[in-house]
Amino acid sequence: MREGEGGGAISISGPGATGNLIEDNVIALNHGGVGLQINCQRFNWGQTIRGNDISGCYYGVQSGGGSYPTAPPGYHVVEDNELHHNWKDGYHSKTTDNILRGNYVHHNSSTGITTRYGARNVIFGNRVCQNGGHGMRLHSPSHFVMNNLVYANGRAGIYMSSWPGAAEGQFPHNFEPYYEPPYEVWLVNNTIYGNRRAAISGDSGSRFMLLRNIIVGNDDQVDGVLMGPSSAIRQSAGNVYWQCRAPMLREYEGGEYDTVADPLFVDPDAADFRLAPNSPARQMRDFADALSAVLALHGGSLPDHAGSDMEPLAE
Repeated sequence: MREGEGGGAISISGPGATGNLIEDNVIALNHGGVGLQINCQRFNWGQTIRGNDISGCYYGVQSGGGSYPTAPPGYHVVEDNELHHNWKDGYHSKTTDNILRGNYVHHNSSTGITTRYGARNVIFGNRVCQNGGHGMRLHSPSHFVMNNLVYANGRAGIYMSSWPGAAEGQFPHNFEPYYEPPYEVWLVNNTIYGNRRAAISGDSGSRFMLLRNIIVGNDDQVDGVLMGPSSAIRQSAGNVYWQCRAPMLREYEGGEYDTVADPLFVDPDAADFRLAPNSPARQMRDFADALSAVLALHGGSLPDHAGSDMEPLAE
């Protein structure tokens, strides 16, 4: 266990430090440095970060500290960690080709999960809740975001701030150039509930696929998916909307099997997102709910915080 003020707890500076396992540590730094810092531009690839409890840091985990817009690959697996009560983000990535799986990311003062640079990150089966900012901020393209529970965050549930370098964007969205083609972000089988702002927000130039999500807002007169300049839904199908308006789609954007209906959670105010047997979500083709994925990664039971206070942090 590392406790104290100032400085970071673990730093992988390299170069060429590959294949390390960082497992089952408790790090509490009281608003000091980064809990776990990986300098990926120095070929520090293939780290496994598993089962750690990290709190009180600037970022809980930062992959690619000091990186540059070409976003080197990380090839990291970040799984089953609890990243909470950090000064800024729980996880902050500037690298490509990472897997974030089964993490519990909560009560961070800023965003739960940020992908600033980099592409092709797989973000699967995480529970991201009660963060002061967005649940997830995807500033770069081409990620696969599947089977996550994203709820009670202080701003948007999932915010795609742009693909970097979008000509129509304003600072800071056009400030960080990007050199890979801006393919879509895939949002599939996520449950997004009770975030203070939009469930999903697509800012300048963002492009995304929207498939089989449960999207619950706070006002049936407000769009569940906010669209910014030149943002686009490439394909939408099988989503359940409730307490928000479904997006107005053009014919080629799909909309097949989208519905506006109460998803019939057991007790969402107590973070129990199990679905009743007659939930309309169960009628969707190839439906797989986020809660089942999270449970599968945790041996069939939720972490101890289930049923805790649903109020998000203030902005």
